[in-house]
Amino acid sequence: MRKQKIRIDVRGEKCPVPMVETLKALRNADIGSVIEVIGDHAPSKNEIILATKELGLKLVEVKNSNAWHIIIKKTKAVA
Repeated sequence: MRKQKIRIDVRGEKCPVPMVETLKALRNADIGSVIEVIGDHAPSKNEIILATKELGLKLVEVKNSNAWHIIIKKTKAVA
């Protein structure tokens, strides 16, 4: 298993694209990997935070500036 740092830039995209791209990255990443999602669509930010919690993954950090940054650590398999 290889821990990865994955960056997904979904600025300019609206629902459901940011969530779909985040789930795709989570499914493909190895356990222990860190995924950073960058976007600017507020409803997508909330959806990704909620999904991270529902999936039982670790929400490492949420930052807001011109765009939001969500950092997720994959702690288990994602179906």
